[in-house]
Amino acid sequence: MVNSSHPYDLDFIPRVFVIGLPKAGKTTLAEMIEKDLNVVRISISDVLATALERPEGLIAREANEELRNGRIPRDEVCLELL
Repeated sequence: MVNSSHPYDLDFIPRVFVIGLPKAGKTTLAEMIEKDLNVVRISISDVLATALERPEGLIAREANEELRNGRIPRDEVCLELL
């Protein structure tokens, strides 16, 4: 059993979502959080780019097809890719 007060307790992994309008500073804020808190930043655009490069699995293939047809994949597909 992991001590819940330990900073690397895998039972508690906080997640931060930065949501906003285009050009509102989401990437800038996410980069500041990444640097200041020493965490990993995952961008949905990076995830979708990977799905285009390596369409492995049913969900990635669905995202790939949507993107290649000029459509944004459904939210459920994007969340499954994460």
